[in-house]
Amino acid sequence: MPTFVKVPRNESVIREFGAYPSLLNVGDGSTSLQRGVATKGLSGFEPSTQTTLLTLVQLAAADRGPVEFFDIGAHVGMHSLLIATIYPADLVHATGFEPTPLTGSIFRGLAAANQLPIRIERCAVAAEDGTAELFISPWDTSNSLAEGFRPATDSFSVPTYSVDSYCAERGVQPDVVKIDVETLESQVLLGSVATLERSRASIVCEMLPAADPDRISAALEALVGIGYHLHRFLRGEGWLPCSADDIINQIDHYGRDWLFTSEPVDERFRAAFSEWRAAVAECTGDTSRRAPRDSTRAPATYGSPKHGEPAGPVRRLASRVSRLSAHSSRAG
Repeated sequence: MPTFVKVPRNESVIREFGAYPSLLNVGDGSTSLQRGVATKGLSGFEPSTQTTLLTLVQLAAADRGPVEFFDIGAHVGMHSLLIATIYPADLVHATGFEPTPLTGSIFRGLAAANQLPIRIERCAVAAEDGTAELFISPWDTSNSLAEGFRPATDSFSVPTYSVDSYCAERGVQPDVVKIDVETLESQVLLGSVATLERSRASIVCEMLPAADPDRISAALEALVGIGYHLHRFLRGEGWLPCSADDIINQIDHYGRDWLFTSEPVDERFRAAFSEWRAAVAECTGDTSRRAPRDSTRAPATYGSPKHGEPAGPVRRLASRVSRLSAHSSRAG
């Protein structure tokens, strides 16, 4: 029996980009992550990470559009599913990278159930192309290429690609990236430097205490070398500047994720983040709804345009023309 959870409602995003579904099908609880989201709602699922990604995609869509979102270490794809639900497919393209067959299969099923056009790559992302051994943990959120990170019940070989080679082959480059690969995030970053130097993508990246400090140091040095700014998250204060040493030494910080951006966090980001944080906080467990397994009902939609108001592509085009006109006026 699938569970539908409340999707955060953001009035600014609805005004700028159009209506979006108010419910997300998170499946029947096959994994601990799905069960947690069904019980606690999206407010209980990595809220600071979720809020940050939604903010980064919103700002990138407003400034650049279309946006490429890379979900590296996607698991069942909860971040990709949420972003693809909120932002229209012609504006935001989500790609999830997940080498584990079970969670990758669930991810595909959830994307299909929600009718979301997400590209899902069954591979691991690393510093170089090749193959590597994937170690399967008893806990479905802790599979890793790092032997010994968790006790392993099984292992098998999986293909690996660097972000640089993947982007060159596909002819794409990311605007927003989430990295969560259980202690080998530094290797993903080192295999992304050429792409990041061109795309200036914003990155939300897990860095665990168990990770190799020398590898983290090399990756952060490479990022700083191409002009990136590093940030840590504090409750009540949000994202604050920090140094590479702060990250290596795990200075006082809330959560496991760090933010790397090509420009310092500014007031525009903080305002958008604040709006998303309030919206996510309302998505509690008591707003979740169970549905019959064979239910085909369409989810309710947020922000349906009023009579006579442009919707969908027309609204987005009008918004983009308005922004370009304002920019031209300022330039003149």
